Amino acid sequence: MDFRELRYVLSVASHQNLTRAAQELYISQPSLSKYLQNLERTTGMRLFDRQGNRLRLTYAGERYVRYARQMLLMKRDMDEELGEIAREERGRIRVAIPILRSSYLMPRALVDFEAAYPGVEVELLEQPSAVLERMLLSGEADVALMNRPEADEALECEVLAQEEIVLVAEAEPLPEKKAGSDDAARRELADFAQARFILNHEDQRTGQIGRMLLRRAGIEPRILLSTRSVEGAAAMAAQGLGLAFTPDTHLKHMHLTPQPRCIRLSDPAARSEFVAAFRRGAFRPGYLRAFIEAVRNAMQ
Repeated sequence: MDFRELRYVLSVASHQNLTRAAQELYISQPSLSKYLQNLERTTGMRLFDRQGNRLRLTYAGERYVRYARQMLLMKRDMDEELGEIAREERGRIRVAIPILRSSYLMPRALVDFEAAYPGVEVELLEQPSAVLERMLLSGEADVALMNRPEADEALECEVLAQEEIVLVAEAEPLPEKKAGSDDAARRELADFAQARFILNHEDQRTGQIGRMLLRRAGIEPRILLSTRSVEGAAAMAAQGLGLAFTPDTHLKHMHLTPQPRCIRLSDPAARSEFVAAFRRGAFRPGYLRAFIEAVRNAMQ
């Protein structure tokens, strides 16, 4: 598209005179006249009727001018927006995040981020944790906020917080800790070998960690049921239906009734890293880095 052509026609239509239009456009009157003749030859239509020194728009010219104005406005808007994008004043971040995590983390993170980057759109892609890595690798998401996935050479991870995986149980006292342990604040998972467990699914990170801890303790668990809801598993555990593995960060934001008992485990593997994951080598604009920092602050 030759935007110069649009401006030339609009100027002639405004002034209805080639000389004054040429002066506004800083070109010679013969050059402008020749340009219009070539344009009319190309389109096969007369855009102007000549009446002495005045040029009036034909019907075709009126339609041309209408579209020319719209296209120049779009061009101006495009130039302004691309300029803002280049200056990182505008943009979009597609965030893949588990539904539960989004409910308490995003309100806190977005308050500060939106104030600093009002022109940046944040699109939340709230999905079960099993889907997040796939969305990131397929290009549907720019960043995934999740527990560190298993090793994947296509990803880069930035640690935002350390989490502890705890057992959730009903508030009533549980059997005393085995004698001989030197850590009175923590329990051996083997103490609960006879308990029933409420587990998240195997394609969920919490479900993977829970099953790994059970294997390390040599427990073949009695599974009451499996669920995709981390909060649902904790709520059922609080009612005494079984034990559930839950990140301690989640528990701080759950409003469970009755209040459950939180059991910390002695196994050092009962840990997880909450990370911002990116496709390896993907460009990270300044506003994306600022968003990640806002999420990090919201985790504190």
